[in-house]
Amino acid sequence: MVIVVPVGDLGEFNFEHMEAEAKEAFHHLEHSADKVHVVVDFTNTSYFGSTALGLFLKLWRRVRLRRGHMAFCGLSDRELEILRVTKLDTLWSICETREEAIEAVRRAV
Repeated sequence: MVIVVPVGDLGEFNFEHMEAEAKEAFHHLEHSADKVHVVVDFTNTSYFGSTALGLFLKLWRRVRLRRGHMAFCGLSDRELEILRVTKLDTLWSICETREEAIEAVRRAV
């Protein structure tokens, strides 16, 4: 299981930290023969933009190739609204806490 913890505003001009976290997750996904689950914990963020959404979709596609599941947790109201408006909340488990997200990906069929 990979836990990604972005920090700060993930708007279009403040994206370096998330990119570094994503590269680590991609590396793990590409070098694992097993099923890989990813939890993205947004507790330390309040906003993400379209570039971040694109990165989440790319990550999700790679997770699916490994027969894994992805869950988000700790979303701000603003972040949750972005996912709802774009209908992306239907792709991933949305949980309150990291523990709930870990349990959600473990239970996923």
